[in-house]
Parts: sequence; C-alpha cells; structure tokens
Amino acid sequence: MAETDVIVIGAGVAGLACALALADRGLRVTVLEADAVPGGRACSVTDATTGDRVDIGPHILLSEYRHFRALLERLGTAQHVAWQGRRFLLLADDPPLEIRIAPLPAPLHLVPSLLRAKQAGTRDLLSNLRPLWHTLRLTADDVQRLDAIDAQSWLREQGVTAHFIDWFWRTASMTLMNVPLEHCSTGALLRLYRYLMGVHGYEVGLPTIGLGDLFAPAAIPELQRLGSEVRLSTRVEEVLLDADAARGVRLAGGATLHARHVIAAVPPQALLPVLPECWRTHERFSALASVEPSPYISSYLWFDRPVTDERFWSQPWSTDTLHYDFYDLSNIRERLQTPGSLIACNLIWSKRVADWSDERIIAAARRELERFAPRAADATLVHARVHRIAMAIPAPLPGSERLRGSPATPVSGLHLSGDWLDTGLPSSMESAARAAALTAERVLAIESRPASLVQPLPELRGFARWLGHRRLE
Repeated sequence: MAETDVIVIGAGVAGLACALALADRGLRVTVLEADAVPGGRACSVTDATTGDRVDIGPHILLSEYRHFRALLERLGTAQHVAWQGRRFLLLADDPPLEIRIAPLPAPLHLVPSLLRAKQAGTRDLLSNLRPLWHTLRLTADDVQRLDAIDAQSWLREQGVTAHFIDWFWRTASMTLMNVPLEHCSTGALLRLYRYLMGVHGYEVGLPTIGLGDLFAPAAIPELQRLGSEVRLSTRVEEVLLDADAARGVRLAGGATLHARHVIAAVPPQALLPVLPECWRTHERFSALASVEPSPYISSYLWFDRPVTDERFWSQPWSTDTLHYDFYDLSNIRERLQTPGSLIACNLIWSKRVADWSDERIIAAARRELERFAPRAADATLVHARVHRIAMAIPAPLPGSERLRGSPATPVSGLHLSGDWLDTGLPSSMESAARAAALTAERVLAIESRPASLVQPLPELRGFARWLGHRRLE
C-alpha cells in the first residue's frame, strides 16, 4: 500500500524542484534528505562565530538559467539576485581586464574586450577562428564524438597558439569546467563555449542572500502547503523492490516507506549504495562507478575592514594559481554581520593540495587575494573557515558525456534526477533544475497527467544563428 505517491531522495536543487513540479500537479511527494540542512551541493549554513550565512561553495548564476530562474520566480526569491549588466568578468591579470558583453550580435559580443586584452595579440586571436567555426557548427552527435578527446590536444590540432591556450583556454577550463584543460572533454568544453559565443545579451548574477537560501527555505513550506513533506536527517538505506519494480525505500533504523515512484536525485556516488545489489551490476548503473568528482576547497576570510570595492573577479591560469574565483560578499550580500570584507574564494581541482592543512589553505588564499587587493595586506584577518567539497560537480573528463543518461532506468518505478544527467548543459544548478523538469515530465506522463515543463535549450542568436545550428538538441 503506497503511503505517498512519490519519494524523492535528496533535497538539492534537482530534488526540491522536481518535488515542487509534481506537487503542483496534485501528487503527494515525500522528500528524504540525509543531511540536516537542505540544499545539497548548493546549501548555505550559518557561521557559528560571526552569524553570517555562507555557502558550501559560492557560485554565479547566468541569465540564461531558464529553469533555475523559473524556480526562483515560483518561490518568490528572484529579487535576491544582483545582475551585473554588461560586465561579464573582471580578470585579475597584469593589467586587469574587464570582459564586457558588447551590444553586438553573437559571436561578436566578446570581441571588443578581447581586442583590448594586452595579453593576446592578433595572431593569438586569429588562431581561434577554426575552433569557433567548429563550435558554432556543433551538433549533439559532435559532442559525443569529441567527448573522448582531451581539449588540450584538440586545440593544438586546430592551430591555436600555445600562448592563447595557456592564457584563455586553461583559465576557461578551470573556471567554467572545473578541471584542467588536459583533463577536459572537448565535447563538454565546446558545448559550453557554444553558449558563451553564440548567445549574446546574457548577464552574470550574484546571489544577495545565501545560495541555498534562494530556494531551499521557501521550497519546504511550499511543499507542505501542497500536502507534501520534506524530512531532513533521514537517510535512505535501500530502494525496495517488488516484482522487479521500485516500490519504496528502507530508511536507516529499519523503517520503510512505500510509493508508486522513487526518484533518486542524488549524485552517482550516493546512488549506487542504495540500489539493491541485484541491480548494481546492470550496465545503466555500473557505468556510474566511472563518474569522477571534481573536488573543491572553498574558503571564507573575514577582515576587520573593507579590502576591495569589487564584487567578483577571477585569476588567470598559471602554474602556481590555486584560487580562481574570488567574491567580496560584503559588496554583494544584503545582510552581513561583519563591518569589514568577507572574502569567499574557490580552489578548483583541489586534488593537488588534498594534504594541505586549513591553515596553509587560508595563507595561500590570502597571498593570492593581496595580489589583486593590496589593502588586504594591512587588514586583520579576524576569522576564517574552510569547506572541503568532495564533489562540486562530476568532472567533465574525456569519456564522461557517454555516462550521462536520461531519467529513465531499467527498474520500473525508479527514476533519476540531477545535474549529472544528459540535460544538454554542463553540470550546474541550471542542469539540475532542467533535469528536475525532465524527470517530473516522465513521472507525470506515467501518471496520465502529461505536462510540458522542459524549456528549450538556448538557441544561437545574431550572426551565429546563420553560421551554425540554432539548437544543440
């Protein structure tokens, strides 16, 4: 006897967005989250020393995040994002380079900023024409074909200068793909580059409250209002089968909960242990053991005084760059307790410093901060904390795209959701929200309550529209 219509394992972006979509259409949903805090890899917590809300790891949003922005509109929190207008990125180089979205048709919208770059000459820029042509002509089949090739090798084959590979492409791979260029799938990288160069008019958004606070605190009471529930600190031990169909879960402690559908909205590493042993060797599931994480270290540094007037900047790649993304949350967030700067920064692909102590990480972050913000050298560091994140996203390594499947599984009643599915997007909060829509559509169709929830992927615009394929789907 089903005690609820749908069980969702995981209260991250995908789990909560999927639960809301189903509850909005009349299904009873029970969300089970092992952690005491909702939000998954995008959660926010309160720092016990300062009382400030901090994220597990800070991230930007893009105006093309159609599903994630729709979720914020649904929850009434969309006003808590500060959009940056035409400013895309401040690159903390020597000299600093402000990259702006010019009012030009794609793919020309980034050209004025690149032409101003002292770090790249005409030959460097022209060497990217072949990769740009391939990128705009990219198809879904091309993404899969190029998936097996590492991006460094492919760019060299296309004739991109070694200098531009180091300055631009290595920086892009670390900051956007979260892996070194030589470890990045060409298909995955070009798909993201296609959106950046083929779509103009997008903006960068910075949450003015905690990242997780954009969706998790509002989603829970909304689900309750709709007759559904979210149970925190509730670990699922196993998905239950009945005649080879998923019909519920067994919780830590032995209690069971039954439903017509079970949606696993968790990363692959958390999915495999809860599957019945008889299904773990099935090709659809066993392949997930090959999904490798991209680990992060996110650090927060509280200073006794303001150290910069900037909101967000990135460092370019170099052999000794550790932290790429920097945020002065005191210039972004609506409510902070500190009178000085609160700096957040991300150390991407943290395998290389896995044995470092928190103190060493903090010292390195401060040294890199002082290169861009010299005032930090005279400020007093009053508090700091370090978050070690085992998986920020699934690493887009060569061969990783073939591991991204649909929400469907060979087990009747068991569905998947999460940023790691084949959403047509890089792993991100938007990919998680789009996966939620894909999964919810599937469940609603089975329940004879069809709904159209999935929005089209961004299409090429401007001149890029005539040079390439409008949509990747």
